[in-house]
Amino acid sequence: MKIRGSDRNLESFRIFPIAAWSCVIGFAVFVYTLTMNLQSTTTELESQANFLETTSKKPLNEHTDFESEKPLN
Repeated sequence: MKIRGSDRNLESFRIFPIAAWSCVIGFAVFVYTLTMNLQSTTTELESQANFLETTSKKPLNEHTDFESEKPLN
């Protein structure tokens, strides 16, 4: 079946391998960047959770100034 009088498919173009590999490599870089951002966010949230857990375990009379206590990054 001919579509618009042309029987050439996408794979027959000379630029196709370059475009296909560019898409594959670009997607791999995108996923890597997303993974690194997720890992850094997870690490930051874990340190904040640990800080909050240690702060919540302190006796009530030791909590005097909540603004001065900041989690260490």
